[in-house]
Amino acid sequence: MDKPLFNADLQYKLTQSELLECFQCLDSSKLRARQINEIIIMVLAAVSTVMFAMNTAALNYAVLAVILIITCAVIRYYPDWKYKQAAKNTASENGVYRVRIYDNGHIKSQDTEMLNLLSPSNKFYEGDNTFSLVIGKSHKFCIPKTCLSASQIKLLEDALYPLGMVNVKIDK
Repeated sequence: MDKPLFNADLQYKLTQSELLECFQCLDSSKLRARQINEIIIMVLAAVSTVMFAMNTAALNYAVLAVILIITCAVIRYYPDWKYKQAAKNTASENGVYRVRIYDNGHIKSQDTEMLNLLSPSNKFYEGDNTFSLVIGKSHKFCIPKTCLSASQIKLLEDALYPLGMVNVKIDK
């Protein structure tokens, strides 16, 4: 029989702030691509504005600049809005989650079969208040640090950092 990594069967509720942190951690890998897209779009908007200034009769440049600036704003603010809404909706469900992590590299919740934590395709993120785990392509776990003791947090960090866990700092 499998031995648990630490002597606890995790059972917890997630708050809206913990869920928001989890969603932002999971999205952190896409942040760089969005920033690059914003820079490219803003450069195109600047070029379009200069082209309009050189030829004020060509309104298409002004319209293009406005469309590009709106697109940039959507790229910047829509993900945060979407995550806040999802965190609010999920937290309002008041679900109780149960997760067990085993020292043989497996994880199990009440809704999943036994999953392998040691797969190279898995991703792990640590925020200020949560651990966010992506197991395979379809299983995501958010484990709040409030349901763990200091020694359990240390054991989990020691197990996941060698597997490539990323520490994510969220700007509030």
